[in-house]
Amino acid sequence: MTERGDSNNLDTAEDGAGGAMPSSVRLVIFGVVVPLLLGAIYLIAVRGHALLLDLDSSIGIWCF
Repeated sequence: MTERGDSNNLDTAEDGAGGAMPSSVRLVIFGVVVPLLLGAIYLIAVRGHALLLDLDSSIGIWCF
């Protein structure tokens, strides 16, 4: 059995502090990361073939 003050029980935060990251920082990070991921998914879905062709041609520039 573990007691309430046991330092090995790290998977629960019962002190009400909200974890290691403040909610405002979490909101800013999600506000930046989520639109970037959605934009990347959109570009892959809509322009995927053109992106692959462009990547193929740009690799030829660096390989002598």
